[in-house]
Amino acid sequence: MVNERSRVSDYIAFRIVDHLASCQTRRSGGLELPDRYCTCGAIRSQMATRIVESHNIVTVSGNQYIAEGYCGETPTNFGTPNLSVTTAQNSPSSTSNWSDLTTIPSGGTKAIDGTYPQTDDGDTNNPGTPGANVATWRCSFGTSEAVGTLIGLAIHQSGASGTDPLLNHGLITSTKASGETLTCYVNHTIIGQA
Repeated sequence: MVNERSRVSDYIAFRIVDHLASCQTRRSGGLELPDRYCTCGAIRSQMATRIVESHNIVTVSGNQYIAEGYCGETPTNFGTPNLSVTTAQNSPSSTSNWSDLTTIPSGGTKAIDGTYPQTDDGDTNNPGTPGANVATWRCSFGTSEAVGTLIGLAIHQSGASGTDPLLNHGLITSTKASGETLTCYVNHTIIGQA
């Protein structure tokens, strides 16, 4: 008898871009700029970027979501996933739920970006290691959203409240200032073990 076990390897990252750090002069007045420029006039490749990496826990409800997807079933939870960043939260555990996200900053809850989750992520800004066995979730926050000292993140169902389940729950610390954008990457690698 063969007993194969699989597990989920987890990785989360914040990619924070300071749109004003490289600007000598802020431009305004409705100028039409090529895509390689930020709306403030900075050349995108020259904008200050910092990456903050950490790990997260896939919860019991997250494991159920993965198993249901594997079997082609409609997931019990997370049909319309959102991601929230926090400025205060309880310690992550396999049973973390919505009530563990104690403080979410203004604009700190967003829908997962359009084509996500997906495997083999083609986003070259993803600091993880995408692949055919890696499910990537991505969520993007604008310059005025989720400002503050961020300490964690979680994926959950849109409109979550009370003790609604979380798919994952992680600790990650960074400060996001107004004028900076934030892209959150959650990479879950399915690893088979004999």
